[in-house]
Amino acid sequence: IKKKLSYKQARELEALPEQIDNLETLINELQQQVNQTDFFNQSSEKTSAILNQLQGSESKLEVSYARWQELDEL
Repeated sequence: IKKKLSYKQARELEALPEQIDNLETLINELQQQVNQTDFFNQSSEKTSAILNQLQGSESKLEVSYARWQELDEL
């Protein structure tokens, strides 16, 4: 038996596809920067910031997919 989503859960589920799309776009842009041949010639502060942002975005994407699946199964 499927449980009806609360209003808040329904709004969250509705927003997830756009959130996931935005994260995927950001991750793609960051990966393109990292893949540049001169990326590691930049200052370590700049490369660290970009690598940390990439890692954080990938983690958020993973959580977003899990939440989408969880809400979709309710």
